[in-house]
Amino acid sequence: MARVAIVTGGTRGIGTAISLALKDRGHTVVANYAGNEEKAQAFTQETGISVCKWDVGDHQATLDGCARIAEDVGPIDIVVNNAGITRDGVLHKMSFEDWNEVMRINLGGCFNTAKACFPGMRERGWGRIVNIGSINGQAGQYGQVNYAAAKSGIHGFTKALAQEGAKYGVTVNAIAPGYIDTDMVAAVPAPVLEKIVARIPVGRLGHAYEIARGVAFLCSENAAFMTGSTMSINGGQHMCPTPSLDLPPASRLRWWGGFMPRSAYLHIFKEILSLARSMAAVFPRRAARCPILRPRRKRGKQARTTVMPTCHNALYWHHIYVFSPANFLPTSMWN
Repeated sequence: MARVAIVTGGTRGIGTAISLALKDRGHTVVANYAGNEEKAQAFTQETGISVCKWDVGDHQATLDGCARIAEDVGPIDIVVNNAGITRDGVLHKMSFEDWNEVMRINLGGCFNTAKACFPGMRERGWGRIVNIGSINGQAGQYGQVNYAAAKSGIHGFTKALAQEGAKYGVTVNAIAPGYIDTDMVAAVPAPVLEKIVARIPVGRLGHAYEIARGVAFLCSENAAFMTGSTMSINGGQHMCPTPSLDLPPASRLRWWGGFMPRSAYLHIFKEILSLARSMAAVFPRRAARCPILRPRRKRGKQARTTVMPTCHNALYWHHIYVFSPANFLPTSMWN
């Protein structure tokens, strides 16, 4: 069934791909934009998709814009909150204006558009809201406290609103893209971008159409049982620990293709050791096979018992144990 869909920030980058994907599935799409009139008109001529201009961070302008679309095109059943900006900088150099502008547009825009469209969806008993978050909202990123906070807020906003809309047939989900080949990512300095790509397990940047396909699914009838979820489309990046780019090389250690500071290893080892001791009290026989807990003997005439006393010895140990009530399963984690 054809629906009316709004895509904020829908004339560039990921937004363009989302607008086209929804149009290809038979929906009537209106793409919102805030600034470049020339590019917006070129987008309409190229795609045949209508555009509407307003600042999503302006509450009243958003209410008026959505009301105008509902009157001219029809009731809005699909909302994709994609509009976003960056104002990067470390906290001690970041101005309040840079902080506030990112929060106003990236997070406030989600609230404003949902506020305008959610009541109508509730009344009609059907609706789809998809919020575009970010891997940096999940893992954080150096120099992006404003952007990471806003995107993290989007993930929380999604889960909370999903609970309000579930019984009315309105699903609310988020997509957390990794680094996608768009103008925003193209602005990242080349040396930094090389380091970013090196940490993506699939070895490349994502494509906008890959995000658009996820959005199209979440807006379909097939996703009716999926709400309050965040779909991570990042090439596997978030399953690996994310390093801080400002750590000196001497303080880095290898970890699954990425890096972690020594303090992180110490914390992980202490947690594992604590869990091992707890399990040992319940399963003493199985615990006897655990290298962390049992003494280790050196071969030779002067055999003596040695116990790994610190995290340092474990850093280069080739097996770490995963503890469960059933058994101790060796899993190779260090290479």
